[in-house]
Amino acid sequence: MTLKEIHLPSNRTRIYAKVALLRDTKFQGISYFLVGVYLLFAPKQFLPGCPIHSLFGIYCPACGATRAMRALLIGDFHRAAHENLLVITGPVFVFIGFWMQKRNVSKSINLAVLASVCTIILTFTILRNFSGSPLAPIL
Repeated sequence: MTLKEIHLPSNRTRIYAKVALLRDTKFQGISYFLVGVYLLFAPKQFLPGCPIHSLFGIYCPACGATRAMRALLIGDFHRAAHENLLVITGPVFVFIGFWMQKRNVSKSINLAVLASVCTIILTFTILRNFSGSPLAPIL
């Protein structure tokens, strides 16, 4: 293929792509803002319940995550940690994942970290379902 055969987008196409990306980014930002406002001001009875807890009677790893996010929005870190500890520790796992991806860590280490995170989540789920567990969410 020669250089003459390569079609480069025109400036107009580039501008349209930037406008579309900006429009989508604004929509996402507005959506996140509205969800935050809803979580902050909605009465507790209007928050969605956990379908796994209502069907099977066990706490899944995400049980209490909505209430934990609501507590984080108002700055109550203690209540957020009590509702769902994974909401507090989750960003650490995400940061480790991004850091490992940026550093091009070997696949064996990636799999070991993934297995560790899955083990932590599984252990958290099992421990929070024991009666009287401090990891169980406040309902």
